[in-house]
Amino acid sequence: MNTRLSTYIFWGMMGFGTSCFSSDNSTSEQASIETPSTQGISKDYWIYRLVQAEKRQPFIQDIGWQNYYTRDFANVIALSKEESLARFHLEHAALYRQALLMHSYATQKTVLYKSLGSQNKETEAKIDPKTVPLDSPQHAYLIAIASIFLEDYPAAKTYFDRVPTGPEFDSHVAQWRKWLDSDKKSPPTLSGFFFSAEGSSINKSPSWNEDQYAFSMSDGSTYEATDGTSLWLLSRWHQDQAAKILAEKSNSAALIDQWLAPWRLPFETSFVSPTETKVLELTDDWFLFGFYLQAEDMAFMHAVSTDPKSAISSWKSKSTFAEYIDLCTKEDQLNAECIKDNAEKLRQIAEERNKELLKGIPIEQIDTNLLYVEFPSFVRFSLLRAAALYAFKTKQIDAAGYLMLEVREASGVVRDPVSLIFLTAYDAYNANTVRAPELLHEYADEFSALQSARIPLDFLQIQLTKDGSHIPTY
Repeated sequence: MNTRLSTYIFWGMMGFGTSCFSSDNSTSEQASIETPSTQGISKDYWIYRLVQAEKRQPFIQDIGWQNYYTRDFANVIALSKEESLARFHLEHAALYRQALLMHSYATQKTVLYKSLGSQNKETEAKIDPKTVPLDSPQHAYLIAIASIFLEDYPAAKTYFDRVPTGPEFDSHVAQWRKWLDSDKKSPPTLSGFFFSAEGSSINKSPSWNEDQYAFSMSDGSTYEATDGTSLWLLSRWHQDQAAKILAEKSNSAALIDQWLAPWRLPFETSFVSPTETKVLELTDDWFLFGFYLQAEDMAFMHAVSTDPKSAISSWKSKSTFAEYIDLCTKEDQLNAECIKDNAEKLRQIAEERNKELLKGIPIEQIDTNLLYVEFPSFVRFSLLRAAALYAFKTKQIDAAGYLMLEVREASGVVRDPVSLIFLTAYDAYNANTVRAPELLHEYADEFSALQSARIPLDFLQIQLTKDGSHIPTY
């Protein structure tokens, strides 16, 4: 059986081959900066509401938010409460999903490295799971797990057939086989896989087990591999904590779905049924220092994740993100430079608006860096991030890559770890082992599981370095 190498890429779990990475003209044509028609679109952004000191005060006094502002993610879970804590759990759940996506692509490239040969973005690789050479028999297990998360179930079953029997794998293989043989309408029920929630609580994340597999390689070296399943279980644990906190909210299911929709893994299409896309009533716990300006933008990004073709037409009169993406789209092609220019203009508008809102207040009583620099910067990076997600969803990869490089330049409180870990998954797909390790290292102290997630990427880098292979950067 020949099966196409899994090439599912990120947003929306849409599968397409490497031929979809062909160049487009999305950044070549300069677009003029225009002001879109804003009639009927709410501009009740969180950065305008919270410019008032009395409205910020509850967050300023909250130790969890103090740590979130300083980007101390390691302590945010321990020190937060109520809906803020639910949001932070969902951010962790999204980040670990992206780490798992990166892990799956890197494992795929590493295990199948010799068969794939040099990476050519114009060529769609063909791999036969029955006969493809593996450097170690145990690698069949690793590539089977990666194939599951990339929603290539036939390949996963075939690779599992090649896994040697023994106590190291038998239980894990049996659990995954049971799910693969089911209708897959429910998420897998799994235990073990080097993951334990023992000793954890809603304010205490599980301890991460860094000791996993060690395989002997044909050249005599040892490959200390990690199981992607443990990252999935960690992500689901955070999602479950958020669900517990939000259990009494009537819109809890829709809220969790909207938050996670852009970051879901390919295999989740088997058992996740999207909720109705609608504007939710939310407190500022869901917006402060975040990348949705208002609830309409969050709903729009949910629409982009579930039905990208109709999202713009349905939401351009309701969402700021949608109206600017529509402004910068011509003949279904997104102009990334237009987005970049308009994002900067939107930042300037936000800065002037905040100054107008605080007119008459003595300057010494105003946190000018927070309100005139950081708050408006969130507007700029929110639009860049949203447009990048939209471009990925609609397979405009060059435009998406261009915009993600802009997102990467954010610093301080505006820097978004979820987007940047997604960028590592994008790099792993393209066998780019230069930028991704730097981003993973940056956040490894805050999110301990990233140390394990990066192992297949590090090993791929060693392989590429040994034979001097070209490392593409997109």
